[in-house]
Amino acid sequence: MNAEGIASHPNVEAEPTDVGALLRLQQALAEAVHRAGTTETALQSVVDLICEHTGWQVGHAILVQQGLVVAANIWHLESPRKYKPFSEA
Repeated sequence: MNAEGIASHPNVEAEPTDVGALLRLQQALAEAVHRAGTTETALQSVVDLICEHTGWQVGHAILVQQGLVVAANIWHLESPRKYKPFSEA
């Protein structure tokens, strides 16, 4: 899916209408990152929380290292069996 497809996805809102939900998400993200013992654990928590908030069934973390985009081995797969091909691509 390209950027236009993502932006037009039904769960992506141009203007958030539930500020309370966004504040709760922000608080949950901050707490999860604070509790995480490693960068990988923090990223996994962030991807999971954002996917849960948006209703996305698949999420993936990417990193920028030395100016290059690098895929992290961090995935949120609502149904691992169903979405395994995404993580193997």
